[in-house]
Amino acid sequence: MECQEQTSVSVWHVVSADSPEVEPRSQLLSMLTAEERARAERFRVPRSRFQFVVGRVLLRALLQPLQKNMRVKVLPLPGQ
Repeated sequence: MECQEQTSVSVWHVVSADSPEVEPRSQLLSMLTAEERARAERFRVPRSRFQFVVGRVLLRALLQPLQKNMRVKVLPLPGQ
């Protein structure tokens, strides 16, 4: 009896952080954790700060739906 794995493919369309389609900065910041907001504020160049914020929000939006299907096993490091 052969076991066939189920395979899926996801296709994402991501707009540039400079695009007018990107939500207002305050709305994006509200989607970050306090730690992520603090990290964003450490960027000195506004464009880099905004790119970081957009990147974090996109990662959260893309990975959150997958999280419920993930099985995570924490393995101890050698010597611990």
